[in-house]
Amino acid sequence: MLYLLKKFLKYFLVILSFLSVNSGIFLTSVSAYNSDHKVIIIAANGVGDTYFHAKRQFESEGWSVSTAGLTSSVTSCPNTNPRPIPVDFLISELTNSTITQYEAIFIPSGGHWFPLINDVRTLNLISDAYDLRLVISSLCVGIRVLARANIINEVRIAYDINSVDYVEAAGGILVNKEVVSDQRIVTGGTGGGPTGGGANNAPTIEVCEAIEDLVAPPNIFLSIIIVGITGVALVGLITFFKKKEKKK
Repeated sequence: MLYLLKKFLKYFLVILSFLSVNSGIFLTSVSAYNSDHKVIIIAANGVGDTYFHAKRQFESEGWSVSTAGLTSSVTSCPNTNPRPIPVDFLISELTNSTITQYEAIFIPSGGHWFPLINDVRTLNLISDAYDLRLVISSLCVGIRVLARANIINEVRIAYDINSVDYVEAAGGILVNKEVVSDQRIVTGGTGGGPTGGGANNAPTIEVCEAIEDLVAPPNIFLSIIIVGITGVALVGLITFFKKKEKKK
């Protein structure tokens, strides 16, 4: 019975170590599990479904998500199933003191880009947040808002066919990549629009992960140490059990 138990333990440790290393468990940022990370999502009437995808992604990583809007409640894009979204802060109420409690601002895709680029308070909020060293991010037509906030001059921006004119006018550098991270600005390409797959085709998760990597970069040194300790312990256990078996 003891022999079988040892045999089981040996192979269990081998499988566990293999899965751990190859699934990237040890390459995950240690600070990613810090619940102090906070992001503001900016939304207005007509915000795309990438709002819900991004909120879910951030919260799954333990981030605190707040929504700022032009009104106390906004409605999602009517292309799918419109849903009311409660707002935590009115954009007009946000101060620099409040902004500095957060690490990133994310602007989803969707038709809400139009009221946002026509609201001076929103554009000032984004510009101030960037000056305060927050990560600023958007995707698809939301990139238009970043362009109008005048923060993308000489910044590499992911190519979105519907935002090209805005990006070029603001001095941005278009890059034919799905997700681009440059100078604390993270952008993602098109989501396909209402007839091309919409939010389901948008690189929302990838954009969120790029934001997370900027805020809480993986601790490679610690990861290598953990992998090394695990490897040494595993080799030691296997050697120990082999010696035990030879003695029998």
